[in-house]
Amino acid sequence: MRLSLAQSAVVASHPGLDRPAHGSQAHAQSGRQVTRFLLVLALSGTLGCGSGQIPRPHAEPVDREQIGRQVAAFCGDCHAVPPPASFPRRAWREQVELGQRFYVESGRNDLPVPRMNDVIGHYESLAPEELVLPPPEEAADGVKIRFERTFVEFPYNSPLFPAVSHLRRTRSRAEDRAELLFCDMSAGEVRRLIPDRRSSRTERITKIPHPDHVEPCDLDGDGQEDLVVADLGSFSPQDHDRGRVLWLRGGAPDQEPVVLAEGLGRVADVQPADLDSDGDLDLVVADFGWRSTGRLRLLEQIRVHESTPRFRQRLLDDRHGVIHTPVVDLDRDGRLDFVALFSQEFESVEAFLNRGQGLFERQLIFAAEDPSFGSSGIQLVDLDADGDTDVLYTSGDTLDGFHIKPSHAIHWLENQGRFPFQDHVLSAMPGVMRALAVDLDGDEDLDVVACAFLPDRILRGASRREYDSLIWLEQVAPRRFLRHGLQRSEDGHMAMEVGDLNDDGRTDLVLGGVAHRTGSTPPWLTIWWGAADQPVAAAARSP
Repeated sequence: MRLSLAQSAVVASHPGLDRPAHGSQAHAQSGRQVTRFLLVLALSGTLGCGSGQIPRPHAEPVDREQIGRQVAAFCGDCHAVPPPASFPRRAWREQVELGQRFYVESGRNDLPVPRMNDVIGHYESLAPEELVLPPPEEAADGVKIRFERTFVEFPYNSPLFPAVSHLRRTRSRAEDRAELLFCDMSAGEVRRLIPDRRSSRTERITKIPHPDHVEPCDLDGDGQEDLVVADLGSFSPQDHDRGRVLWLRGGAPDQEPVVLAEGLGRVADVQPADLDSDGDLDLVVADFGWRSTGRLRLLEQIRVHESTPRFRQRLLDDRHGVIHTPVVDLDRDGRLDFVALFSQEFESVEAFLNRGQGLFERQLIFAAEDPSFGSSGIQLVDLDADGDTDVLYTSGDTLDGFHIKPSHAIHWLENQGRFPFQDHVLSAMPGVMRALAVDLDGDEDLDVVACAFLPDRILRGASRREYDSLIWLEQVAPRRFLRHGLQRSEDGHMAMEVGDLNDDGRTDLVLGGVAHRTGSTPPWLTIWWGAADQPVAAAARSP
């Protein structure tokens, strides 16, 4: 999720924790999205901003067309120009004033800067009174499959609270059974769930201050499954050098992690792959950072010294805000590539094509026209079964301004053999954080399951309509999807995993808990077991 974001949202809702400087992530994108406010900094510049003072209103006549050109030139220098419909009219003054402060801190002074009050007036004159959301979609015939739910309760008392940032289904080599790995950013733990309908239990693998992502792999080539973990280094969004990449040798419980890289920003994702084709595993690192920190990095394994892999660090992209970096041979040339999702003001999905000898060619898959679009996650999958790799993409981050937006949706970025990919909106979904493709109904095509997270701060200010926190998009014909609501008006989720957890051939769902209301402690995990009469889905068996 842009998990780092999630944190902000959680922080904002717990008074005992320090609130992020701009107000709140999830994942709270407070962490990652705060940089999005750099986008507003672009809007907010003023003449004389070097003084750090917000200018007073002026009474001079304003040429709206001229202001529009100034805003376009200024903001468009580094990202898409924010459209007025990004926020309701009442929100623009706060957004621009906040952005002005970020601009003062940025140190840039190479562009003509429009006066802040002109910018506020420009956006207020064009913005809608309220954002118009699409009407809820629902399948006419209702849900055709059933689930049975069990819960794993959060074991700790306040001030800790559940904040599950990542779920990863895997398979135990030793016992040949499905398992679930998960990270909790608040409890500071990486755990393993042994799924069972009657008594699902968890065991702690390690304590890490703020783990955001865990991936199984055999990093040292000894034939045992290890784990690599992305450590944010802080729960709330900050610029610091406490982010790390950690290694858990053999994945045994209660072990001390080995530090593979440190001195990084908030690390949101780490993906193992042999990118230089030398027979060992390298690591693609999504160093999300915050305002001034954050980079896309490659840890290139060079040798194993005293049983510990050693790496050479390479900078691949100097932008912050990268959330996910899944690996795939996208162009099918025999070399592994990867796809990166950039949030913050960039809001883009980009391919890094491996050209050998350590070189990567960057190609744009998708870019939003709004720098507060709300990118929250990607999955690489051949959704239309035509033999190439597409991207399932979600835009639903609500913590870059605490507004539910019309742009919140599940997207299929279709690979048509050229860049960029073709964007298809499969369904609108306020607050959508994760979407995963799986054959849920056993009809041998891929459906989509998606979950959403809407913090209480947003819901309290929204109209009293109900919102889905879990949906199923059934592929009823090639390229045609029908929406079914599975969960409505319940605690939302930032993390989700799908697949066969108990080897019965049926697809199960696992949702991670996040506390976003004071006094609210949702289950740590909610397991949706495929009911006995659910069709057997072949896709559920693969790890």
